[in-house]
Amino acid sequence: MDYFQPLSQKDLDRGMYFLQHKAMFIRLAWILAILIIVSIYTVLVFNVVRYIQAPSWLAISESFKSSGVWSNYHQAKAPLEIELGQARALTLGNSVYNLVATIKNPNPDWLASSLEYKFIINGQALPVRTAFLNAADQHLLLQLGYKTDAPVASVDIEIDNIRWQRLTDETPQISWPITDLKYQGESSVQVGSAMVNLPAQVSWQAQNKSLFNFWEVGWQVALFENDNIIGVAELNERDFKSLETRNIEATWAYNLPRATRAEVWPILNWLDKNNFKSTESTPGNQDRLRL
Repeated sequence: MDYFQPLSQKDLDRGMYFLQHKAMFIRLAWILAILIIVSIYTVLVFNVVRYIQAPSWLAISESFKSSGVWSNYHQAKAPLEIELGQARALTLGNSVYNLVATIKNPNPDWLASSLEYKFIINGQALPVRTAFLNAADQHLLLQLGYKTDAPVASVDIEIDNIRWQRLTDETPQISWPITDLKYQGESSVQVGSAMVNLPAQVSWQAQNKSLFNFWEVGWQVALFENDNIIGVAELNERDFKSLETRNIEATWAYNLPRATRAEVWPILNWLDKNNFKSTESTPGNQDRLRL
């Protein structure tokens, strides 16, 4: 088979036109290449200038903060302020007082791992004391047995240096159901031929509704006359086992007005791992009871 195809007159004319204008085609190719290179360098120089003139990430973040957007975001995510009740001085006689104020953490997902507080008596600050607040926790700030020779004309309280910590999946959350809470005022009973005075007392049942054993669990008790605290007490219960239910009682060895109600709060720092009895190591660096 003959694969040779003779050139047509049109093919010959095209070839002749290319040969006659070869120099022009070469110049056009060079011009196009130069235009492409110039365009690339122009874009490159433009972007370099924009990068140099653009604000830094630090300047952008500062601008973002100063715009109010960051402030609003931070404020929305920050923990709510601690609710601090009015300080009171409860007289025990002989110039001795129990100083007390209620404190509440309104945040269900934040805890105060530590805070400092001080009572101020007649304008003079007493030594700083420390406390903590678990998430959504409420109890008392106390200074028991404060003795002074001067009458207490005013009492205030200040809190400072609050260290907030957000709850995580590893934070143990301990529940303490309290049932059968009873208040018994002062009374007298006859024992033989003698009358015996019984002090005011509060009794309750508390359950360690967790899988943790504790070396010690503190308890605070407050007696109220309507909304006013008239008496407080503190006590500790040792070796509180997981799921254990225990009967607890607090008494007052001094005279008190008649109370209308009582409240009880467990005092147990969820972050104090030294108070967790060793039974089984867990990822949260706590000790959990093996069931």
